[in-house]
This record gives sequence, structure tokens and C-alpha cells, in this order.
Amino acid sequence: EDWRYVIDANLTGYLACARAAILRMQEQGGGHLLFVGSISTEIKAAGESVYAATKAGIQAFAETLRKEVADKRIRVSVIQPGSVDTEMQKCSAEEKQTAVAEGRMLPAKDVADAILFVLGRSANCDIVNLRIESLVQKTA
Repeated sequence: EDWRYVIDANLTGYLACARAAILRMQEQGGGHLLFVGSISTEIKAAGESVYAATKAGIQAFAETLRKEVADKRIRVSVIQPGSVDTEMQKCSAEEKQTAVAEGRMLPAKDVADAILFVLGRSANCDIVNLRIESLVQKTA
């Protein structure tokens, strides 16, 4: 049941949203799909197998999809953040604040800035993947 929830939220949901967005973008003559993935596809930490699998699925989907929709003037990018100060973290607000201050966790604003950077490129530029980590990213 837990696995199904993670798959539905992290993969199936992305696919459904992408389909709806592509239909709208085709009508308007183009656009930019941006997925938020995870460095979990690279670090493969114990205890995160299903989560990593869904994020790897997003990565593969996005990289393949961009080739399928480029002729429609639709760009596709993936941001792969490391640990971010969000509700998803299983630690207290104080622990997150300390982790951000020590460079072990990204503040959400850094990820937002990366998203704005990717979306701000010209219509003929597509940043396929952008991996963003804290200075001292935990990798296991």
C-alpha cells in the first residue's frame, strides 16, 4: 500500500500532469515542462528503493519525452535537488535550520532559484538536467 502511494504520487501523477500540460502547450504553440526529480536516482540510498525508482522513472520519462515533443516547441527539463528543507524531511524545524546553516541541506529558495534559471533560458535552449546539492550533501 505504501509503495503504491509513492508510485502514484511520484510517477503516475507526473505522467498525468505532463499529458494535460502537453495538450495545452500544443494549442498555444509551445511551452516548457519542468519536473522536480531527485538526486536519489544517483545516490541510491538504502531505504529509498521505491522513491528512487519513481524519481529514476521521471528522469527517463523526461529525457525521452523531450525528444518526442521538441518539434512542437515544447522544452522538457528536470531539476534534481539533494536534501531540501521541506515538510518531507523527517526532522524538526530546528534540525533543518541547523542543517541549512551548516550546508548539509538546501533552503527551498535555492531550488526555486534553480527552477527560475532553467525557465528563464531562451526558447531555443533546453537545460535537460540540473542537479543541485547542498555543500555537504549526504549521499548514503
